[in-house]
Amino acid sequence: MQKNIGAVWRLFPHCVTEAKGKDDKVRQAIDFDLLRREISDSLIEGPAERYQLNWPGKHQAIAAASQPARKAFSPQPKESLNFETTQNLFLEGDNLDALKLIQETYLARVQAIYIDPPYNTGKDFLYKDKFTMDKASYEEQTAERDEEGRLLANPDSGGRFHSNWLSMIYPRLKLARNLLAPNGVIFISIDDHERHNLRKLMDEIFGAYNFVNRFPWVSNLTGRQIRKRGAAKTREQVLVYAKNMDEIALWRIDVRYAKKLMPDAYRMTNWEVREDKRGKYAIKNELHNNNQKFNEETRPTSVFDIDYRPETGEFRCADVDSNHR
Repeated sequence: MQKNIGAVWRLFPHCVTEAKGKDDKVRQAIDFDLLRREISDSLIEGPAERYQLNWPGKHQAIAAASQPARKAFSPQPKESLNFETTQNLFLEGDNLDALKLIQETYLARVQAIYIDPPYNTGKDFLYKDKFTMDKASYEEQTAERDEEGRLLANPDSGGRFHSNWLSMIYPRLKLARNLLAPNGVIFISIDDHERHNLRKLMDEIFGAYNFVNRFPWVSNLTGRQIRKRGAAKTREQVLVYAKNMDEIALWRIDVRYAKKLMPDAYRMTNWEVREDKRGKYAIKNELHNNNQKFNEETRPTSVFDIDYRPETGEFRCADVDSNHR
């Protein structure tokens, strides 16, 4: 809270005053009457329509970021290497508590953060923080049941899973932003289940201006089908945001060094490379299902050739081993 008051003070110092709290202690406080006058032209009051990301449980998620940690760190010298002299830390436990416990020590000091949160596929685990709602609470708050208690929406395909995921990830991102240095950046892996929500959430917490880039990365060359519908996908995404876009330096890396770090599959060193008038291309069965249970004999109707004629731009499908060229 004091950090927020400090931010207001830097913009509108005359709007910060002193007032007694519930404990009768005098603290800095914001004079909202004065602040309201300063921003009255852009102030939104009441139920006016506005652009925002909202979900059932958002207020509890926001409050969770400012609640004190429920635990404390316990050093483990016997399980550590060079405990007295090391400059590295490995923290094990609930990540929300850990983020709260390191706020004071690492506030605005971290150059880069990478997180790989649950993708909310329906099979992964969501942290059951105290502020997350159970099924009944969600249905009551979103009126998914009518007065007779009948379901008006299918909870298995509705927004309950999105709301739980957003409530879980919000306070963690909020605390992570506090840790970033002015020129720090954060990388977040995600797939298509929550990428659209994560982008909106990051815009809210970090500011849309601080969006740096979105990197697709090949996670499975042969494709992976999670939802049992649609195309098998070969890639996931990494969203990148800056603490302050104006503070980050240009990212530069020697191309030769980058190629050495890449796996063979990305460098195409193990692929058959051909060349036509359009340039070089690699031959690879990227759409082939490597599961031995699926082959020409067990799934004859699911295996076919895809033929392409570059001179006409025509695509055609044919059975395997046919002469349809």
